[in-house]
Amino acid sequence: MATQTELVRYVLWRLRARASGQTPMTEDSADVVAVIPDVLSDLALRGVMYIPDADHVPDGALQWLGIVVENAVAKGFGEAEDGQGIRFAEAMLRNQQGRAENPTLKTKAY
Repeated sequence: MATQTELVRYVLWRLRARASGQTPMTEDSADVVAVIPDVLSDLALRGVMYIPDADHVPDGALQWLGIVVENAVAKGFGEAEDGQGIRFAEAMLRNQQGRAENPTLKTKAY
């Protein structure tokens, strides 16, 4: 499981707002943290993926959730939104949600 702090660091790294290994600026972190609840709510409402707690991001979802959050704050960092990247990330989250609901495929012999 990844935490909200790891998610924020990943998003800021993708936005090049911090160099690797440096502590992110408080204002930048606050901007990212502010949109996370809305992003999680939107993803759940649209049936993409339900993540009830930003401090418990499922294994394998950090990268894809980070892309969605990154695009939610991109304009504030002088970046353009990447619609194709959002669609791909959401597809990957949907795929992961489906695997979580159906962890194994069982077949019946007739």
